[in-house]
Amino acid sequence: MPYVLGLAIASGCVREAVSAETPNMDRWFLRATAFNAPGRSQHISRPDFLGSPDWRSCAGGRFEASSPSFYAVWSLLKYDVKHHIALARGVTDQCSLALFKAPPPPVHAQNADLSQYGTVRGLRIGSPYSQVVALYGPPVKHDRHFVTSYSAQVPAIAYNHKRVQLDERITLLIVDGHVSSITIYIDEAGLF
Repeated sequence: MPYVLGLAIASGCVREAVSAETPNMDRWFLRATAFNAPGRSQHISRPDFLGSPDWRSCAGGRFEASSPSFYAVWSLLKYDVKHHIALARGVTDQCSLALFKAPPPPVHAQNADLSQYGTVRGLRIGSPYSQVVALYGPPVKHDRHFVTSYSAQVPAIAYNHKRVQLDERITLLIVDGHVSSITIYIDEAGLF
């Protein structure tokens, strides 16, 4: 009986530790990316992608077994300890990647140099806001800290072999005139 009681107590402690970790990770992610507050999107004619010209680079996604998960569908893939940059992926009915400047996460993540990781069009963490405007166009915003958002259509082939257009949202956090976060969300619902 003491063994069962000890197991129940240990199980409860682990459950509390995991549930305490998620809100901290959620706050850490949202504070660094503004993913939940993209504002009104400006339409752009061509989509852009993080890390690969193939939008499906984050597809096939499941939570990485060894990566911390947070904000319901996100998984922390890597953290650049030297440059304080994180890479995360969101999955389910979305194909999303987020690259963002952030203090060390409240959990351990695989270390990797993310300083040169960026969009196909060349946007990286630290890129000047003038590059954002040159790539995606106006309207031009002025403030020390703001979110700007763009939308595009991603051509795709649905599971029934029909051509479809998937909605893409690019959310950028600009701090002191430089890109601090790039989040690209592609809604995969049109594939079904």
